[in-house]
Amino acid sequence: MEPTLKEGQVVFVNLWAYVFTGPKVGDIILFDYQDKNLLKRVKKINGASCEVSGDNQTDTLEVGPINLKQIKGKVIL
Repeated sequence: MEPTLKEGQVVFVNLWAYVFTGPKVGDIILFDYQDKNLLKRVKKINGASCEVSGDNQTDTLEVGPINLKQIKGKVIL
């Protein structure tokens, strides 16, 4: 997520952010992916899923669309 977030940087996550509303394009979210917690930016929302990507152009981890149920919260800087 560099340059937005640096490795080792502490972030706060609002676990209640999406209780009544869904994520919006541009939000940085914390989500569960293969038993890991990942931070990515929401790029597109498709009904019950969303596409995410890292801010770093060399980010090679492709997670594909994620289910909205995988989202744990919204990152607050």
